[in-house]
Amino acid sequence: MSTPEYAKRRQARPFDATEVRIIVIEDSYYSRPVMMEVFRGVGIKNDNVKFLTTNMFLDGSAHTFEPDVLMVLHASENAPDFTLVQDIRRLENDPVSELPILYLSAMSTQSNIIRARDAGVDEFLSRPVSSNQLMQKLKKVVEAPERFVQTQKYSGPCRRRSIAATSANPRRRMEDAKTPEKKKPEPAPNALLQAIADLQNVCVGNAEIETTLIDRVRELTLSTMDLARDTDDVPLLQTATAVKCYMDGIGRSGDIELHVLEISAEALTQLAAIPDSYSNERASVAKLMTVAVQKKLARHQQKKSKDSSAA
Repeated sequence: MSTPEYAKRRQARPFDATEVRIIVIEDSYYSRPVMMEVFRGVGIKNDNVKFLTTNMFLDGSAHTFEPDVLMVLHASENAPDFTLVQDIRRLENDPVSELPILYLSAMSTQSNIIRARDAGVDEFLSRPVSSNQLMQKLKKVVEAPERFVQTQKYSGPCRRRSIAATSANPRRRMEDAKTPEKKKPEPAPNALLQAIADLQNVCVGNAEIETTLIDRVRELTLSTMDLARDTDDVPLLQTATAVKCYMDGIGRSGDIELHVLEISAEALTQLAAIPDSYSNERASVAKLMTVAVQKKLARHQQKKSKDSSAA
């Protein structure tokens, strides 16, 4: 299958974030705004990132975009299925088959890391991922890619690597097992996610947003903040506070932006799935959400000032 043209896909070269082109394969639109913030933190240009669903990718939509790296995002509550990675590695006479593949999942157990490696994944990252963590992995697969191997039973990067090389902290789950996780009540965050989803549906339908629905999101946000205080969950408190600040800052107008709500839903979903012991990752989610809201509120205020001046 390999040819000199395809083989150059794994040739070592200096890492330049502004030149790296990435195809992100994921079936959940909620994670895209968050991932774009992470990419911007690395220095990757917006035009150099293309998001595709699994079906779009397999149907050949990637052929109009020449990536350097493939990234697969696992956002399901079910265990990761690495069939897609195996399908990519088995593509015949297709340049993407030998590209470095990064796999992102919140379920970063040692068994999943091994399964990912055996399926042909180059690097496994735990979600949520910070810009610094992503940059380290991108630098590795660009500057020092593993040799590509193809046999009857396996196609992918050379697997003669230690498990530690495929995860920043592969033993975290083993350590987590020794200390029982503090169980957090879920009704308030789940209700808030549902309210945000309802508000999103209204936005998508281009219907007039009912003030009662906005008030519902705001009220549930306050409940989530109370829950976070009761359970000493600082990242959840910070994220819920960011949602409230956005709702208060926009007010009862129709200026609520759908993708800000998508970021909110993604952040809250991730915080509900990530154990408390992953303190750095949970703090990263809260920080990204807070920064995103601050930027949006600043732009909203600028728009209001311009409109007032024009009037």
